[in-house]
Amino acid sequence: MRRGAAPSGDPPPEQSLRAFLQQLVEHSATSRSTAVALKAGRDLGSPVFARARASMIETIGRLMTATVATGAIRADVTPLLFGGLRDTATAPR
Repeated sequence: MRRGAAPSGDPPPEQSLRAFLQQLVEHSATSRSTAVALKAGRDLGSPVFARARASMIETIGRLMTATVATGAIRADVTPLLFGGLRDTATAPR
């Protein structure tokens, strides 16, 4: 696998992807009131929720595309998978 810093001096794509996803899961798991509000917005079909979800998927997609190019992750995993992970992390207990 090819790995290394991006020409701009940014961290390697796999490191950026990992950090983004870790922060997303940590935030989802620890922000219960946020999870309740997000679930309510999602259930009501809120356009704000739809835009936020689209933006999150787009960001994950860009990070994944760059990481796939390094050979660090498989190309057959899609950003939509992480929507399901987020839903699991924010589900009421």
